[in-house]
Amino acid sequence: MVLGVIASITACSGNAGDSSGPAPADGIRITSVDLVPEYLGTALRFFGASTTSSDSTASEADLGDLLAERGLIALDAASAQDANAIITTRGIASELGWESISDLSGHAATLRFGGPVECPDRPLCLQGLRDVYGLQFSSFVSLGSLAVTAEALRRDEIDVGLMFTTATELADPELVALLDDLGLQPAENVIPLLSQSALDRWGSPATEALNAVSVLTTDELREMNRLVGDGAPVAEVVSAWLMSHGLPSSG
Repeated sequence: MVLGVIASITACSGNAGDSSGPAPADGIRITSVDLVPEYLGTALRFFGASTTSSDSTASEADLGDLLAERGLIALDAASAQDANAIITTRGIASELGWESISDLSGHAATLRFGGPVECPDRPLCLQGLRDVYGLQFSSFVSLGSLAVTAEALRRDEIDVGLMFTTATELADPELVALLDDLGLQPAENVIPLLSQSALDRWGSPATEALNAVSVLTTDELREMNRLVGDGAPVAEVVSAWLMSHGLPSSG
């Protein structure tokens, strides 16, 4: 939603990773929109890539190749990522010396894992943690939202949980993301996908304006999400971010 306003073009939006529902790229595929804000790994899977990677540079190149044969263009990817993240509390991480997901090996059999109801059946959630990291947790707790997951961690109702990197709850210094050291999660950098017809219509001014937005970081996107969640108008939040980077906020 936020990125759609930045682009000043009607766009779809969606979550990265294992979220359900139609991909944002559906709109550009059926030519109902000219531009969509997508995520690298999600877009690669949507357009038929056999594998995805946690390497943002390689993923961006692979996506460009896939889109070229479809008359679509991927512009510059932002450093901002909306990816799955494995979260624990800072207290537990400090006590047990956890920095990466691999550090859970040897402990998982005693740990309670929390996340969305579909997590046990998803390759980027419990399936992947088992297949890539060899982790088998003592129990799984189905949780209804990111806010509920964060609260369950704080209340010691779970030991580890799945959240998104853009979750506003991660601003809490008591929560910490573990490094995905074996690259389970694909790179999910925010990236604009543009139709060739739109490029023909608008030309380089459009691509230059959109590429300028690639300075967006995960922390900034998380903060904008927090402000919008607290009731601030989307246009005002985006305008303030653009001005903070010396970018035009209209026109």
